[in-house]
This record gives sequence, structure tokens and C-alpha cells, in this order.
Amino acid sequence: MTDFASAFEHLRRFRSVIEAMRTYRSLLHLLSPMGAILVAHPLRLRAMLQRRSKTDRLDAQLLAQFLRINQIPLAYIPSDDFQMPREVTFS
Repeated sequence: MTDFASAFEHLRRFRSVIEAMRTYRSLLHLLSPMGAILVAHPLRLRAMLQRRSKTDRLDAQLLAQFLRINQIPLAYIPSDDFQMPREVTFS
């Protein structure tokens, strides 16, 4: 287990959200055995926001608020069988 995953070990059965990005799958596979991980759709998230500044801190606060009220715009997560060809063609 990596140092990153071990930091979450004591929080087992947590609920979290990550924004879909290029490397979200590795984080999803690493943390999903320890808790529920929701993957937010980045374009739908931006459509829900009407703000000028975009920082990681503001994004994290917003995702936490949406998670708290169950309003995360979920992204489609393809199965591993479909993901490999996607990675090959979109690399």
C-alpha cells in the first residue's frame, strides 16, 4: 500500500468525491476498497458554478458542499474492459 493510501486507512468506510481527470482511475482503484468514491463530471460541475475565480481550494470546498447535500453531477466510469482501448486511442 502506498503512503498516500495509508493516510486514508484510519478513515475506512469514508465517503468522498474526486473530479474526473486524466488520472482519476488510479486514485479510484486505490481508495475504493476503503470507502465510497464518487467521480464528479467536470463539465457538469462547471455548468453548476457561476464564479469568477477557480482555485483548488475553492473547488475542494464546493465538492465537499455538493457531497454533503448529495448533488454531485456523476461522471460515467467505463469498465476496465472498455477503459484500456480508450487509453490507447486517446493517449
